[in-house]
Amino acid sequence: MRRISRFVAALAAGLGLAGIPPTLWAENLGDAWAIALGVNQQLQAQQAQSGAAGLNLSAAKSARLPTVRNFTFNAFLTAAPDIQNPFTSTTATGGSSGRGAGTTNTPGATTGSVPTTNAGVLSGLPSVFPVLGPGQRDLPFSLTYAAVPLYTGGRILRSIDAAGAQVGAQRSEEFRTALDLKLTVAEAYVGVLRAQKDLQVARTNVEQLASFARDVKNRREQGLALRSDELAASVSLANGQLGEIQATTALEAAWATYNRYLCRPLKDMAFLEELNPLTPTGDPTQLAQLALEAVRASTRVSALDEAEVAALTDQAFRIRPELAGLSEQARGLAAQAAAARAGVRPQAGFAMAFVYLGNNNSIPQGFGAATFYVDWTITDG
Repeated sequence: MRRISRFVAALAAGLGLAGIPPTLWAENLGDAWAIALGVNQQLQAQQAQSGAAGLNLSAAKSARLPTVRNFTFNAFLTAAPDIQNPFTSTTATGGSSGRGAGTTNTPGATTGSVPTTNAGVLSGLPSVFPVLGPGQRDLPFSLTYAAVPLYTGGRILRSIDAAGAQVGAQRSEEFRTALDLKLTVAEAYVGVLRAQKDLQVARTNVEQLASFARDVKNRREQGLALRSDELAASVSLANGQLGEIQATTALEAAWATYNRYLCRPLKDMAFLEELNPLTPTGDPTQLAQLALEAVRASTRVSALDEAEVAALTDQAFRIRPELAGLSEQARGLAAQAAAARAGVRPQAGFAMAFVYLGNNNSIPQGFGAATFYVDWTITDG
């Protein structure tokens, strides 16, 4: 029981020495990356733009499919339209009231300016013919139109290529944003670890200076040290305490920067795991072996031949998102130019339509039509 209590006390003291409250969760660099990638709004904006670019690509592909449209309205008329019978009106004004100029009783002669065949037949026709049905004061109309492109001179294909290139460029930008965010979070993570170590060093220095100041004070009381020695020790202790305050402030600023990238309150703290924990050892032989391995690794890196350097350079050109994004942008602009050039070529297609005219006198009220069409802009100025 005493061992457990001592372990808990030692752990709490160690956390307090590092400037971390003892009741916190552990967090490594992978956890920090996962949190930042999930909550960063700039990355979310890039992801939304990538989704929009994908929808633009789908829209460009859908241009090859048939297009169906419908146009419907119902016109309410102020008066029912009629067609006037010219034969009856002329007879009524010129030939029915008696003989006048240009009139004759001979069948087949001219009455006024209108040829007639029989006065009895003319008198039996109505003076006006209704365009719509009896009492109809509205006119429904509906047009359903379907068209499919057959030849566009490559305009649709080049538009699809341009949209696909835009998707690639946007995904490269999203990948670059994620890499930049991970690098920034890693720098903030290392900054917190460095600030914790600096605070530990500052507190250790303060403890040593405080112990030295006490020793100097005791020696002065015993007459073994001068007053100036005590003052010098006090000044050194004050400088150490100032360094501790500065280290504490730097740690708080490092935590604020780290939490800002993780979208957390600036004063939150966590127990950050070391990136490459080294087993503390005081064996000079082991330390010398580690130093020798580091020198050998540096020698191997510096001895790379030009072919391997060229291969690594080519790999960097292929996998870096910035270069890939620029390449996709160039391909997209070339495709847009090709689509614009295709617009001056003939645009051919096939169309079908169904027309409904709500005229009660019309038989039939609905009829269909089909046609091949060619749209060719000869000149646009």
